[in-house]
Amino acid sequence: MSRKRHRRPADEPPSAEPHPPPEERKPGAAGDPGEPSGERITASGWSASQPKTLRKEFPDPGPCDEPVRIALSAEASAEIAAHAKESLDAEVCGVLVGDLCEDGGGLWVSARAAVRGSSARQGTAHVTYTQETWEKIYQVKDRDYPKLEIVGWYHSHPGFGVEFSEMDLFIQRNFFAAPAQFALVVDPLGGDEAVCANGPEGIVHLRHYWVDGRRRSCRTPRAGSSEAEGGGGLAAEVGQRLKAVEDRLCQLLQASEEDRVFRHRVLLTSGIPVAFAAVLWIGYTVYRGLRPPIEPPKMIEWMPIPVQVGDKTVLLGVGVYKWDLPPELNAALVELVRQQREAEEAAKENHQPSKETKKP
Repeated sequence: MSRKRHRRPADEPPSAEPHPPPEERKPGAAGDPGEPSGERITASGWSASQPKTLRKEFPDPGPCDEPVRIALSAEASAEIAAHAKESLDAEVCGVLVGDLCEDGGGLWVSARAAVRGSSARQGTAHVTYTQETWEKIYQVKDRDYPKLEIVGWYHSHPGFGVEFSEMDLFIQRNFFAAPAQFALVVDPLGGDEAVCANGPEGIVHLRHYWVDGRRRSCRTPRAGSSEAEGGGGLAAEVGQRLKAVEDRLCQLLQASEEDRVFRHRVLLTSGIPVAFAAVLWIGYTVYRGLRPPIEPPKMIEWMPIPVQVGDKTVLLGVGVYKWDLPPELNAALVELVRQQREAEEAAKENHQPSKETKKP
């Protein structure tokens, strides 16, 4: 995998002006230990000085045995995944910008955004950072993220795993040599990821990194020792299988957690209108209960009236009742309103001029 690098010196102020052309570093030159034979990397003004550290707590307070802790924002992780899936037949590349932070556990990296390496020359198994690529990367960085530093880089291996090649390690060792700078490789077809970073004793492969505070598993290099090739082959195979089961279990747990959060949000969103309607119904019921009910009629006087029935006189009791009848139940009032409407309609008809008919 061939790369071309260009980076602004550390003492150069941010600027949108074009950078000077890179100077070639030939294989075997001083300061280029370990360069793969037959490959050529170009770089200019590359600085591996340690950036300014910020005092900030790591997002996961739990125990961690990783030599370097890498934390990506959800936006940066989503941008890398989207960029990798846009090209399933050729590699893509880019850089990660963020801050170098420090807490009680030591240094850790906060990658807050991803900048795509556009205008790079792509191939099935290689990608080249051209000078134009670096110019555009720094234009985006200086415009959108002027206060952040380049803390790592990423590229894809579509369909052929996430093992770091010798060229990948050479690039990490020579061009991303600052403390805790890291490399991320993704396989958009297989879904695997791998991360290596600059630890206290050199490049180390990480088993986990964090996205939005959640631990995510990585692929690590396969054991290639003589013990694994000999009597320890079965143990190495069992270890690899257990590691695959662990990774799959982590993926399932993460998917289950995301599904739980999604269901919780859906229930919360749909429950708010239901709760609001229930509150309205309870309020209306209370209001109806507080209204005074319709009182029944009350007898205020009893009067005996003599009535002649045949040749006999009997007393007929007549009660006088008082009832404040509601307007909607007052039949006399309803009838009166009906008669008034009929009278108005009849008056309108009487006032209309009669039409004269002409005889032939």
